[in-house]
Amino acid sequence: MKIFDKKEKRVRRSLDVIKYGSDTTKAPQAGPAEERQALSDWDRLAKAKDQCTYFINEQRLSEIQPQGFKTIDELQDFFKQHLFPDTEHADGLAITATLHFHQAGLPHATNFSIKNISMNNKKMQVNDPETMINFKPTKNGLIITEKNTYKAWLDISGTKSKTHTGSPSKPFRAETETSYLLKHDGSIEVTDLQVKCPSSKLKPIFNPESIFKMLQDLLVNMMRTILRSPDTESSPPPSPRQLG
Repeated sequence: MKIFDKKEKRVRRSLDVIKYGSDTTKAPQAGPAEERQALSDWDRLAKAKDQCTYFINEQRLSEIQPQGFKTIDELQDFFKQHLFPDTEHADGLAITATLHFHQAGLPHATNFSIKNISMNNKKMQVNDPETMINFKPTKNGLIITEKNTYKAWLDISGTKSKTHTGSPSKPFRAETETSYLLKHDGSIEVTDLQVKCPSSKLKPIFNPESIFKMLQDLLVNMMRTILRSPDTESSPPPSPRQLG
């Protein structure tokens, strides 16, 4: 179920979530905790062989860099070579990636948003999803596609919690797919968000409008907190329409 019509330029413009400065030579101050988290995540996934869930141009990270990463400098050099190969702003973008490309950062922003919505629900929660992240460098910037598949949810309305996975003939399966564009000028757009949930009970958690609003707030706060730049600009959230 697509909730944004990509053919409508007016709606597409309103998806421009954040712009944090056109001069990426003014690199953000690298937070040691974020850097260490990114290094740990990318090193672990690079060594995960066929269990690796990060892809670059649909090729597993574990096939590109099976030896992993020993230092932050090595990770940033990898980013410049594989994620930002054709831009003069590669140095600044590589630092930005080190701050944001980890398990609690930009590539997982939709799942993080859904988990926040879920944690605030007093009747039900969703389990961790199966995730696939693909990074695709283009002439317009880096496209990050986040795919999540949720196969279980937890009923916490009673005295005892109960896990639901559906039936053998009809297993539970909720899915999201989000595309982010990190431009060479340092701006980020959410270019597409798709949500599919077959269960009406889970609609409060998999509500496209709620997910997008949480996602926008998360990204704006992420940039304002970490980046050394003037106040970020943000567009008002659109009024999503459920299509098809």
